Amino acid sequence: MLKTTLWVSFFTTCICWVVGAYNRMVRMRALATSQDAGAQAVSDYNQAIKQFPASLLAAVFAFKSVIHSDDKTT
Repeated sequence: MLKTTLWVSFFTTCICWVVGAYNRMVRMRALATSQDAGAQAVSDYNQAIKQFPASLLAAVFAFKSVIHSDDKTT
C-alpha cells in the first residue's frame, strides 16, 4: 500500500511539474515574440528553454529560440 502511494505521489508531482513548466514556457514565448518585446524578455525565454530539465520539455513541444528584432540582420 505504501509503495502504491509513493508511486502515485511521484507521478502526480511529475504531471504537475510538466503542466507548470509548459505554461511557463508558453507565457515566456508569448512575451518574447510580442511586438514590444525587450531584449530582456527574449534572452530570458532563450535561457529558459536551454535549462535542464525544461530543455527536455522544450524539445518535445518544439519550443525554438527567438531572435530579438534588433539582432536581425536585413
